Amino acid sequence: MMRLLFTLLALLSLAVTLTLTAGASPAHAGQTITIDGSSGGGTVNDNVWGNGTPPDGTPLGTPPESATGNAVNINSGGTVAGDGILSNGDVYGGYASSTGSGPAAATGNSVTVNSGGTVIGDIYGGSATSTSGTATASGNSVTISGGTVGAVDGGIVYGGSWLSG
Repeated sequence: MMRLLFTLLALLSLAVTLTLTAGASPAHAGQTITIDGSSGGGTVNDNVWGNGTPPDGTPLGTPPESATGNAVNINSGGTVAGDGILSNGDVYGGYASSTGSGPAAATGNSVTVNSGGTVIGDIYGGSATSTSGTATASGNSVTISGGTVGAVDGGIVYGGSWLSG
């Protein structure tokens, strides 16, 4: 948990709040990431995953086969911009992946963009992929309350997405 928080702060150098609910497994479930401009920063030059795990497994380890109950909130002064090279500024409430025949599930994750918040890329409430097993995304949500989405290319908003092999 502390490694995750320090890695996020070091990479993003902005105001990020990360909390876990009691009994939640770090980097998998029940996390909330809030991005805003309250501390003078507020721009993330990467993609954001609510469960703290990028799809390619770096820098925080292998993606979980399930992502449940995670949330990303982008508030006034908060911007997810990407780096223009490797990341598009996409936001995932939760991301789950299985590289074998096992299932992957993204359930009950959310992304909220509030007034004054900006997401340059696409938004996924929850996303799951499986190489040769079943992938499901259910009960995920995206709420946009006066913020800006897709400032560069129009952006696409997905409540849930899945890809099964």
